[in-house]
Amino acid sequence: MIKKIFQVIVLFSITMIIGCDHGIAPRVEPPRTGFSGKITFKNQWPSDIYQTRVVAFRETIKTVADFNIMNIGFISDTIPYGVSEFIYESDKNPLIEPAEGSTLKYIVVAQAIVPNPLPRRQDWRVAGIYFSPEDSTKFGSVTIEKGVFKRNIDIVVDFNNPPIQPPN
Repeated sequence: MIKKIFQVIVLFSITMIIGCDHGIAPRVEPPRTGFSGKITFKNQWPSDIYQTRVVAFRETIKTVADFNIMNIGFISDTIPYGVSEFIYESDKNPLIEPAEGSTLKYIVVAQAIVPNPLPRRQDWRVAGIYFSPEDSTKFGSVTIEKGVFKRNIDIVVDFNNPPIQPPN
């Protein structure tokens, strides 16, 4: 009997030591770095789409040469075909994660129109663009600051009213 009580006390003590590292203090998550937003899709998805992603460029696309891998600052995970909304977070499963200290000046929803797209302008269509909340005629930008997580970098994709495409 005493042996069983001793075993229970030892087992309880081990459980408390292993499972309780903060006492009654709340667990504090480290500060996040990056950005997030909601993509809202309006109207019927085109049938010629192979993949859809949020892509953020360090510089705007003014020439075909600007559409290159060195200019890309972030690529999201794939957005499922046919959804009406999609929430993205730059620190959750990115293909390319944004670097601290970088500024992303052209943030878009890009859709591959070929099965195995390369980082070539002709393989992609811009379906939606993030615009400045202060001036909807200007592209919005995001500066990535250590320990700062920016929200509401939202983009509306209207398949019946696509944005002007960057140069081919």
